[in-house]
Amino acid sequence: MGRRKNVSYILLAEFDIDRGTTLSRQLPWPTGVDQQILAEQMVPEGVHEVEQDWTVFMLNQTPENTCQIVINDSGDEGDDGEDIDGVKQQPVLHVLNLVFRKFDSTVKREWVVKALAICTHHPYIQIFKPVLLVALQAYFDEPSEACLNRLYEAVTAMDLALAPSLGRHERLIVRQMDRRDLFAEKQSAARAEQSVPPVTNESVESLSSIKSGSADGTLQDDAASGSTDSHSRVVAKAGMLGEKDHRYFHTSITYGVALPVKIPLAAFPEDVGEYSLVSLIQTFSGPNSGAVSGPIHAQLHTNGNLTHPIIVLFNALITQKRVIFLGTRAGQVSEYVLAACALASGCGTVLRGFIERAFPYGHLTLYENVMQNVPGYIAGVTNPIFKDKDWWDVLCDLTTGKIMVHKNINAAPPPLAHFPAVPSTMIPPPSAGLPRQDAMAPPGTQDEEREGKQAKARDDHPDNVFMDEIQLMISQHHGEQNVRQRFTEYVQRFVRMAARYEEDQFGRTEIGFRSAPFVPGGMGGHLASGVVGVQLGSGIIPLDPVAFSKELNANASRIEGWRKTRSYEYYATDFAGQLEGSAFRGVDVYHQLWRLSNVRSVSVPETEVMMRTFAAEAARSYDAVVELLSHMPASRGALAPLAFGLFSQSEAVREATIDLFNSLRVYPVGQMFIRLLNHFQRYAYLRLACQREAAMRGELHQSLVLPPAAGMTMVRSPSNHSQSSLGH
Repeated sequence: MGRRKNVSYILLAEFDIDRGTTLSRQLPWPTGVDQQILAEQMVPEGVHEVEQDWTVFMLNQTPENTCQIVINDSGDEGDDGEDIDGVKQQPVLHVLNLVFRKFDSTVKREWVVKALAICTHHPYIQIFKPVLLVALQAYFDEPSEACLNRLYEAVTAMDLALAPSLGRHERLIVRQMDRRDLFAEKQSAARAEQSVPPVTNESVESLSSIKSGSADGTLQDDAASGSTDSHSRVVAKAGMLGEKDHRYFHTSITYGVALPVKIPLAAFPEDVGEYSLVSLIQTFSGPNSGAVSGPIHAQLHTNGNLTHPIIVLFNALITQKRVIFLGTRAGQVSEYVLAACALASGCGTVLRGFIERAFPYGHLTLYENVMQNVPGYIAGVTNPIFKDKDWWDVLCDLTTGKIMVHKNINAAPPPLAHFPAVPSTMIPPPSAGLPRQDAMAPPGTQDEEREGKQAKARDDHPDNVFMDEIQLMISQHHGEQNVRQRFTEYVQRFVRMAARYEEDQFGRTEIGFRSAPFVPGGMGGHLASGVVGVQLGSGIIPLDPVAFSKELNANASRIEGWRKTRSYEYYATDFAGQLEGSAFRGVDVYHQLWRLSNVRSVSVPETEVMMRTFAAEAARSYDAVVELLSHMPASRGALAPLAFGLFSQSEAVREATIDLFNSLRVYPVGQMFIRLLNHFQRYAYLRLACQREAAMRGELHQSLVLPPAAGMTMVRSPSNHSQSSLGH
């Protein structure tokens, strides 16, 4: 994480009643971007009405706002871009800007406005807020270039050399688990390599945190020894691990005083700054928001006029429509634009391409010179003139909580789908002027029937069910992290549905696994499980094909809209890379875990192959372990789907599950997941693992019961015939 310079540029802008807004200073050298555009982004409209405001904007999105000098990894001038459509494009720079308005009786209007900004490639721009506050106050006291030089030197000197670099799957695990001690060993290892003593006396917990252990580290059955409360003690001990939160790298920026900094280790490039999905949802789901106004659009209204406003927004973002957030304060609209990018990208973990077309704060000069050259921009504005122009397809008004579709939005082409006819969920609005179906019905009867059908359509449509769950979570204070996780899952499902759509329409897809059921034998099939001729299932195999066809039909237009975007192209590239780097080559891990979690009865042969595949790969590498665990968020029960294998009627399934869990507990992160098992699951694992280890050591007696007396019969316990959800 510490290879690049922390900051590329420091910018200072000022407002003068006579000269207007000007860009006063650029360090370490001029960016090459039009100075007036930068100045107006740093000193937003209406700034005279607030004492302080934080705004965000991006650079290097178009030729018009691209910096002429690039800072490469070594900190020197150089080429650090990537080829996109044959054109070298520099990485997007994120700009965190702070603007102050201070009283000064010596100037006209008796107030002075200055803005200070940091340009960085780091997506976690919020870490620079404390030093910007201190530095801008210092510049008001000492308006000199030396003051800004000290800021540049301070942020450049921030030491990230010891920050551990977490892989994609490790970062996903950090996001999915609320544990302060996750990957603590990573930071310890980084310090050991640099011969730096750890900042605390923490150490990775031994296996005794999962089980009672002897000096030689062998398994002991804590339940048999009477330690029935050991699990509780382990959880309590884990909660008291030190003071540091190892999901962050702790460092500091010294600007006069040492300012503590927490670097989030689970950051993704598309997940920029601070934002709140909860605030975004509440703003456009409140009692005053109502339905989305404007024409019904096939790509936006996946449930007709009953489509939830947040789903309309999501659809607009992924189909690359021009989206504008209109508010009264630049800082406010900036936060909503960042939240919208997170909404569409799965918080940066699934899709990308939204930040490069995001303008968290936009103004007229920026629109005329930059924004209008970006297809499907996502912009935040405070000037109400934008509302009256044909400059948007979807407008989100923060003051009213309403979303509007522009009357002149380009119509969507007819979908290619040949699925069943438009499902019953696509009910036209009452104002559509349809002829009465029953002219003899009593007054109001048809309206009541229509309202009843609409209510049923709303309740049945998966998007509305999803949004009802989200709003229930928010009302029950589940928190921002859980809401983000649910939207990440929503985006993942959308992509998998798009892959199935492509497969049905074109016979192939490059954005997902092909849809295929489990094949227990025969010719062909991958050999990831080590069983010749066996093919594990993959892709989407719906439990209710009729309902799924209706859902796919309702999503056809937005899927086709997404397929024409840059985000789709990026995902196809990313998916190919993920397949190439996967430890489970040719195995759709998501599919297997979904079946274990949602299918009432999975056959013994399929379950056995799943467990043997997971166990074989997990035994080979740490990368396979974290990849598998990244598919099992704590909010979905973590290891619970796999733990059912411990109760299977099949000895082979039980043995494979023990092999898998034994491979997981080799690593601290695997130990944490095993601790999340409930008492019965954990007890079953410990009991079976202890019995196996004892048998391997030759300590298990060959006969646990006396032979039956003459004339008596052995009766098998009914519990031996109990069947788990994995048994059939």
